[in-house]
Amino acid sequence: MSITVQCPGCGKTYAIDESYAGKRVACKQCGQAMRVVSPVAAPRGSTTMVVACASYGKEYTVASEFAGKKTACTRCGAKFRIPVGDGPRNESTPPRRPPPKSSITR
Repeated sequence: MSITVQCPGCGKTYAIDESYAGKRVACKQCGQAMRVVSPVAAPRGSTTMVVACASYGKEYTVASEFAGKKTACTRCGAKFRIPVGDGPRNESTPPRRPPPKSSITR
């Protein structure tokens, strides 16, 4: 069985043998080091939420148990906190989309 990982530097996706779980490997395309993380099965009926990087706009679906935790965008590296008040959703609920950048006033 293999684990799918994506290079944080260039975005190339790899299917890596699960024997490498917990180890660091280098991207063959750009040389960026990345850790192979063993996937954890989500409990049945767990809720998820969609969050987006404010700088880059990349969306992530995360388990609601990570609400309030800090993370970093895999594309631009910007650090952000997963919001607590966004509310969990079931897999069948459509994701919330951030407003278009043109509608945000400063």
